[in-house]
Amino acid sequence: MNIKTCEYYVTTSNTIVDTFYAFTAKLEIHPATNTEHWVVMHVDGILDNNRWFPVKDYSVCRGTDYFVPVDPETLRSFVKAGAEDEFDFFIEHGYHKPSN
Repeated sequence: MNIKTCEYYVTTSNTIVDTFYAFTAKLEIHPATNTEHWVVMHVDGILDNNRWFPVKDYSVCRGTDYFVPVDPETLRSFVKAGAEDEFDFFIEHGYHKPSN
């Protein structure tokens, strides 16, 4: 059986803890602890090869969706002349991911 996989990242705060290929990731209640966990399913394309990560400690996201949060002020030097007002608007209205 061929299982289509994508790259997934497991993170804590702003640190990548682990990467692997899996079919999907979703939130579920862990049967042993009855607490909410990320379950990454069919790791390495192997049926029922699942890995569990507590939601309170970890985040899991698909590799194509991973975003490294940065301080918006570090990006200001890259803003083209004349676009400063738009940049300030997006920062002021929360169209960015905070660095902490």
